[in-house]
Amino acid sequence: MWCVARSGSERRGLRRGQFSAATDQQILGLLDTAQDTIDEQAVMFLYATFEAALRGHIAAQAGVFVGVTHPTAQFGLNMKSWFADLCDDTRMNQVVDLFKPSVNQDIVAQVGTIRTYRHWLAHGKRGAGPPSVTPVFAYTTLTSFLQSCSLV
Repeated sequence: MWCVARSGSERRGLRRGQFSAATDQQILGLLDTAQDTIDEQAVMFLYATFEAALRGHIAAQAGVFVGVTHPTAQFGLNMKSWFADLCDDTRMNQVVDLFKPSVNQDIVAQVGTIRTYRHWLAHGKRGAGPPSVTPVFAYTTLTSFLQSCSLV
């Protein structure tokens, strides 16, 4: 719940801004909208960080290709580059699937819910929205997934 102070020095701070002519209810509505936007951005940031951790771990495995020398040493380097590109281009649900044996299936399902919500946000909130995800839920779930894989 928001508290709106509109007297004394607090009132001077609101005098020339977008809140100057607004009612308390309008201000509370604007604050709620701002909080929703911050929460959405936090979920998107958390998922992007999670995605980078998984993709980075997979891409780090590309070093094994350096030792490939048949038919030539360049083939191993080409394989390493190809694998790195593959890591970047693979859909995130397939990336998550690689880690399934190490993670509780309820957590995997929750990560899928977060991914669906993030996808809906990132693509302009088109269509019916999926269930909302809070930043705390996203942080807890994504951290649990990474801990299960020993990535944090």
